[in-house]
Amino acid sequence: MTWSLVAYANTRELAAAVWALVLVVAVFLMPVSRPSVIAAAKSLANWKIIASLGSYAVFLFGIVGCAWQLGLWTPKMLGATLAWFVVSGLVLYINALTRASKTTGFFAGHLRDTVRLAVVFEFILNVHTLDLWAEIILFPALVVLVLLQAVAESKEDTRVVGHIVTCLLALIALALFLATTVNFATKPETFVLADVLREFALPIWLALATVPFAYVAAVLAGYETLMLRLGFFSNRTEIPVRVRLGIISGLRTNLRAIDRFAGKRGREVVDAGTFRGARSEVMVFHSDSAVEDARRAAARQRLKDFAGVTGYDSDGRRLDRREFQATKDALEWLAVCHAGHYRNKNKFPRDLLTVIGSFARQGLGDPHGIVMKVKGDGKAWFAYRRTSSGYHFGMGAVGDPNSLWCYDGERPSTDYPSGKGGWTKHVDETRTEWLRETPI
Repeated sequence: MTWSLVAYANTRELAAAVWALVLVVAVFLMPVSRPSVIAAAKSLANWKIIASLGSYAVFLFGIVGCAWQLGLWTPKMLGATLAWFVVSGLVLYINALTRASKTTGFFAGHLRDTVRLAVVFEFILNVHTLDLWAEIILFPALVVLVLLQAVAESKEDTRVVGHIVTCLLALIALALFLATTVNFATKPETFVLADVLREFALPIWLALATVPFAYVAAVLAGYETLMLRLGFFSNRTEIPVRVRLGIISGLRTNLRAIDRFAGKRGREVVDAGTFRGARSEVMVFHSDSAVEDARRAAARQRLKDFAGVTGYDSDGRRLDRREFQATKDALEWLAVCHAGHYRNKNKFPRDLLTVIGSFARQGLGDPHGIVMKVKGDGKAWFAYRRTSSGYHFGMGAVGDPNSLWCYDGERPSTDYPSGKGGWTKHVDETRTEWLRETPI
């Protein structure tokens, strides 16, 4: 049985399949996880999802069939093909539907990753595999090490552990590379050049072939979402066909524009009522978007030009404004969370930074650098952060969580909010550094 399977999958792929089967069985046997699995399965049992993934699978089947006829694929590559579909193909397709419209250069980035040097190195490591028992032991060890590395390097106090794990992974990779090299030198007859070249080309032509399909699927999904949103704006269950055609003729296949359009000109385009009127609204949207994009580009360039530059502009605001808006957004989100906890327990929590964990959505990386203090009775708090330009922003509250105080200055505030020490009410318009930054 093992021999017949090896004809279509190598021992590393078999080991991955064994552990995947073990994981699936374990999940179904655990009473705690069974309801979640059933709920997830029900959510996937949607005809649109089934039709979308089914059409993608059929497309891939057709591509592989064509490759077989052209001599680019053989049945021995079935295991590698299925592994690509599960690991890369599905991820590409799902990300195309959910992220492509919000990520600049999404598809170009995916193609670059396909031919990056790391892929070549990974291919070399997979040319020669170990015995099945060794691969079964190695596979979970590698998974655990990779997860440990990701967790350890995400926090400042555990990054040393992350570096150690990285060294271990490098040693394992080096050992596999040496094993491949030795095996090739001592048993060159075991390597068929045509098969090796096919294995190397497999992920490249699969990616090249599936990107157009994923792009079209992302466009269709984008238009479906857009029409639903336009129906919400107009309180209609159906948008007139002539309006739909006018929108499509203007937006075409621009994923970013399709994603942004409803929030900008949604009500106007539906009220237009005609093909020409809808297309005209789309043209206005394109013009406004060009102006907005130019303003954002100018803001990004300004941040670069004034990075590290001391001084003030004509409005009395600092020139070097790196991380200003991200810092203010993070402190304001912290204040919102504090207010929620205070209403529930009548005191500010001391461990809120740990509970929140990350401020990535506000634009701060890890570690976020926010310092927070809470009074012993839980009736006052303040937090501050030093930006990369060396400037400090602070925010806090005393008693009433909605009565926010803010601070900014060359040095961090070390006292709780009050009418002195540089603190002012958050609504005080004299705090020019707290004004909104130009979006980038």
